[in-house]
Amino acid sequence: MEEYNNLVNRVLSCRRCSFSIPHSWPANGNLNSRIMIVDESVNAMAKDKDIVEMMLKEIDLSKDDVYITPLIKCGLDRLTNAMKQELLKHCIDFLIKEIEIVHPKVIIALGATADDAVRFIRNKVRSDFAYIHLPHPKMVIYGSIRLGTYMDNVKKKLKDLP
Repeated sequence: MEEYNNLVNRVLSCRRCSFSIPHSWPANGNLNSRIMIVDESVNAMAKDKDIVEMMLKEIDLSKDDVYITPLIKCGLDRLTNAMKQELLKHCIDFLIKEIEIVHPKVIIALGATADDAVRFIRNKVRSDFAYIHLPHPKMVIYGSIRLGTYMDNVKKKLKDLP
């Protein structure tokens, strides 16, 4: 737990990027979970929490059963792709450390940015976890994917979690 608390302090005091944005970092859940969910950012987690909870319910889990963390730890409201790439460079070390601490058997990446980060980690740093990519829940929020279609995709991809 001390290692996790040290990581929290490092994230909250981070000034690596040029944006100088406060870091609220609302990672939460079970540090001993076999499942880690990596969302795109702090603000994305706030907006899509209801869909993530529905997703977990579809596979008979709750937020207490998993560890959920944002890839991008600061609270920027609107992120351009260039901003995401800069933040990814600065935040990926924090995610790698979280994976070391939680040591999940499965990582679920929500969206393209989280997918890029988790694939990078799996290919270059450590590969001792199964990996599943899902479209970001914001696709449902903004109407690109119907909720029913999204949940069918969730059930199909997550039905046989290791």
